[in-house]
Amino acid sequence: ADFVEFFHDFLGATTFVATADSGSDLFWKKTGSPTSPALVTPGTSGECALALPATNEAENSSFTWNDKLLVDVTKLRIFECKVKLTAALAATVNYAFGVIGAANDAPTSVAQACLLHGVGDAASNKLTCRTINTTLTVSKTTTETLEATYKVLQIDFSNRANVKFYSNGARLKTNQIFDWSAATGGCQPLIQIGKSSSTDVGTLTIDYLLLESIR
Repeated sequence: ADFVEFFHDFLGATTFVATADSGSDLFWKKTGSPTSPALVTPGTSGECALALPATNEAENSSFTWNDKLLVDVTKLRIFECKVKLTAALAATVNYAFGVIGAANDAPTSVAQACLLHGVGDAASNKLTCRTINTTLTVSKTTTETLEATYKVLQIDFSNRANVKFYSNGARLKTNQIFDWSAATGGCQPLIQIGKSSSTDVGTLTIDYLLLESIR
């Protein structure tokens, strides 16, 4: 085939544990004591919940490939996920979706990434489009919210000099050029929810994750 497609639909009996030999094609990384990823049962079409409990500590819960950077950024085509959040998150809660080089708890501070991300707010959760490489960072906040209803988020890499971001098929920040053409090397998918030290809670539910690249 001309393309490589990584797809995870959270079906089956997978148990995610924070070890490299978890038996899944996704690695669960945690900081602090977030709730273990839980398949939603009964679910509608395969769903997984990443939850932050009320423990007063900084926490992070994410899915990556454990820093196995297996896809060349120059061959990326599409990142896509279908996700929802518990409504009215506190401002201490953050979330991010996209592709990244070596990951850490603050994905917007890494050397290389392309993300849709946000910080919770009592009224709304506004998505920010961001491209990061060693020479240029472009970041623009949208009016698009992410709350308790599923949305399909997509990043189109078909022209890395003008990466495009979508929510439910509608392009975000249409007048902004997100130039990621200087990015090099490998990358991995990222889905993440975290919080700074607080008793605030939040749950990110994922229906599916897709990453497509040229073979």
